[in-house]
Amino acid sequence: MLRSLRIENFALIRSAEVEFGAGLTAFTGETGSGKSMLLGALSFACGMRNDSESIARPNERTLVTLRLDADPDLLAWLAERGYEIEEDEEIVLEREITRGGKSVARICGRSASLATLRELGREIVDIVGQHEAQRLTAASFQRTLLDRFGGAPSLDAAAAVAGAYRALQEARERYAALESGRRTQREREAFLRDALAALDALRPQPEEYSSMRERRSLLAHGERIAGALRAAHEALRGEEASADRAIGSADAALRSVASLVPEIADLASRVEALQGELVDVAIELDRSLERLERAPGELEALESRAAEFERIARLYGNGDPDALAARWEELREASELLDSGEERLAVARECERAAAEALAAADGRLCAARREAAKRLSASVEGEFAELSLGGARFGVTFEARGEIGAQGSERTNFTFSANSGEPERALAKIASGGERSRVLLALVLALAAVRRGASYVFDEVDAGIGGAVAAAVGGRLARLANDAQVICVTHLAQIAVHASAQIVLEKVAIGDTTAIALCPVDAPSERENEIARMLSGEPHRQALEHAREMIARAAAIRESGGSLGRSSRPRRPASRS
Repeated sequence: MLRSLRIENFALIRSAEVEFGAGLTAFTGETGSGKSMLLGALSFACGMRNDSESIARPNERTLVTLRLDADPDLLAWLAERGYEIEEDEEIVLEREITRGGKSVARICGRSASLATLRELGREIVDIVGQHEAQRLTAASFQRTLLDRFGGAPSLDAAAAVAGAYRALQEARERYAALESGRRTQREREAFLRDALAALDALRPQPEEYSSMRERRSLLAHGERIAGALRAAHEALRGEEASADRAIGSADAALRSVASLVPEIADLASRVEALQGELVDVAIELDRSLERLERAPGELEALESRAAEFERIARLYGNGDPDALAARWEELREASELLDSGEERLAVARECERAAAEALAAADGRLCAARREAAKRLSASVEGEFAELSLGGARFGVTFEARGEIGAQGSERTNFTFSANSGEPERALAKIASGGERSRVLLALVLALAAVRRGASYVFDEVDAGIGGAVAAAVGGRLARLANDAQVICVTHLAQIAVHASAQIVLEKVAIGDTTAIALCPVDAPSERENEIARMLSGEPHRQALEHAREMIARAAAIRESGGSLGRSSRPRRPASRS
């Protein structure tokens, strides 16, 4: 149940707080007094979409805080989303627009996405207004109302159909992708066969072409390289005048006097190191000379294989001989896929068929659940008509085949209505007047309330297009609904307001050069009589006051005879003025 709404700088409401009790709370006031702004603030706190530029004051923070009681189902819902709330805690929803224009949402002090806040808002309160009455003609809105009335059987079946439809779409996409790939592979089959034949014959190895290129260069210039290597080896370690002999002589000379001069000992060590390095270089020269030795015809064989690498690379390897080994592996894998393509395509086709069967089965369960819910909804709505001055009216639900099963099922939902006995039922959109449509919507909400007890309902000018005895009937029915649920109503009609257990008047007030909205509870009997009289005739003159007293007394008797949840007995604090 909603407990309180705190508003700061929302549109023309500078600062206000209102507490909600059980039963029916009515918000009244002159046309343009800001009643819609109040409900706009409530919707804002529940995450509904808004035009932030029209509700936020320039350079001021807008903050709306909604407090409500926690029940086990709501606590479980929050826990599933990571919000652990103690049973004795209030749930607090906050939504803020900062001075910089940034929108911030919080649940019990913790940051929340706007989508989560909106989802929670739909769990805690049903807001019913003229917009919903207009939407009542839309098949999607009618389907939503029917599924909500059907409860778990309809909602679970609808969720199953949506999931099965997604699964079928995914299966179809997989099959289409495989089929497209299979067609492409068939077109490449000849190329693939020729390429694999050439590569299988060549059998290229990783880095083979690079190694061949280095070996070809070495062998092609073998004589020149060998001559240079031999000359270097002779200079370093030849029989006469070699570097090895010269360094050896230098080393012997230095060591003969090294004991006499310490610095010479260091020089002798360095010469000795040079001699060791010279030996290592000479050994490497020997090895290089060995590598220059070649078997007969080796160079010609290398030239031939390298040329084959280059030819096949141009034909099948994107021109890069070094990448032929990787290309060979790639084409082998492609060939395996080509060989298994038909099998994989058959598996995908079977998955698609199974997904279609699962969707059809889920849709069958959904159709059955909706038809069962439709029977009960029709009876429940028609049961409300008598009290809403639609005694001779009839209400029904029909279904129209879509032609295929979609995410919402295979049938379109249509609400039908007949305002008078003897008239055929036709689509609600075609025959219901604005006032009739509002009462049909109210009857639907009342039917939903019967299967969703303990909820909070907000009615925004549900009195549109009605008056007189019809308005009195609507007021009485709202009063009965308030016996089992919390009801908040914005109304222009005294016939509805008199049934409220609490009434709050909204007024526009001038503050300097600006206009603001004030919320004024009317708790005293005389204040209540004056407000009802004003709603009846525009001003509280004697006849209007007498009529107001009679209406208030009659409404009180209706409430007492209809039972009560036990209205909140805690005193209401005066709502802050802007």
